[in-house]
Amino acid sequence: MSGMKIRSLLLGSIAALLVGGCAQAPKQAKHTSEMNCVPPGNAALEGNWLGDRKQAGVAGSFQVWMHLRPDGSMTYAERLQRQGKPSQSLRETGCWQHDAGNGDLILRTLKSNGAWVEADDPIYVNRYSSVVQGSGQLRLGSGQSGFSLKRMPDDYRLPF
Repeated sequence: MSGMKIRSLLLGSIAALLVGGCAQAPKQAKHTSEMNCVPPGNAALEGNWLGDRKQAGVAGSFQVWMHLRPDGSMTYAERLQRQGKPSQSLRETGCWQHDAGNGDLILRTLKSNGAWVEADDPIYVNRYSSVVQGSGQLRLGSGQSGFSLKRMPDDYRLPF
């Protein structure tokens, strides 16, 4: 190769590196450890809730426990109970909101089984239509996927 070709190749490579270095780095998603809960201001939903639900295609039933705190933080736990098999469980913490426009309860998971989750992953945001039924009763969802919960004492926890 001639000196001119080598010089052109070298200068072209340097120019490409310089132009590439000027490009903006992709914006990093906000980590869930940096997110803060906001008080939702709905005292009717605050507290400890316990219920059972069934899911199509799953043998057994889920025991569901939610603790919705006035500061907007929440703990959510599910335990799958099946005949003759050890129970399996899931424990999540995060934030909750109440959409006053349509009555939805929104649960945003920040930690699942103790591990931080990806903030922009939609699987960690659950939206339920919610209806407070009388004192101490809450209905989440509708139709066959809906389930009812009852208010529990403040110190109640789902045993694991």
